Amino acid sequence: MKWSKIWSTPSELEALGARDLLVAHGIETQILNQKDSMYIFIGELRLYVPEYKQEEARKVLTINGYLNDPAFLN
Repeated sequence: MKWSKIWSTPSELEALGARDLLVAHGIETQILNQKDSMYIFIGELRLYVPEYKQEEARKVLTINGYLNDPAFLN
């Protein structure tokens, strides 16, 4: 399965919230932690979804305020 990055944040709490939201909508997710182990304020957490679920995931994240994607703002 091919994965696509759809969102990133420096906040672990925010990343977990977005992940839980997508899982609740039936979208499988993976979080890649790119934070520096010594300096926790450097780096980000990246949220990935299966490529075929990318559009649905972007819509869910936009509706819930995580993204600002004009394609889904109506």
